[in-house]
Amino acid sequence: MGVAGVVVLLGIALLLSRDRRRALSPRIFAWGLGLQLAIGLFALRTSAGARLFAWSNDAANHFIGFANAGIRFVFGDWPAVAIVQAPGLGPEQGALRSRCCPSSCSSPA
Repeated sequence: MGVAGVVVLLGIALLLSRDRRRALSPRIFAWGLGLQLAIGLFALRTSAGARLFAWSNDAANHFIGFANAGIRFVFGDWPAVAIVQAPGLGPEQGALRSRCCPSSCSSPA
């Protein structure tokens, strides 16, 4: 399925391009796919890559923790429970939560 996604995205880019002859330069195409393949192999096949991406994930989670602390400082516990309704839409259409916890948030009633 990943290859199908790449083909679809390239097809859309080609269709929306003004200069289709230069749109798909073989050199740029090869570099893009080669870098994706190299990063994917590094992340999935080496322990150093797994450690690097685990560290990056921990750093991002740590940063999100700082952001959440700032949100709690400014708004208190309001974002954890507030549902922001888009104007003109009913409660079952397009209710947005200002902050969503993947496992503890249920859909709006």
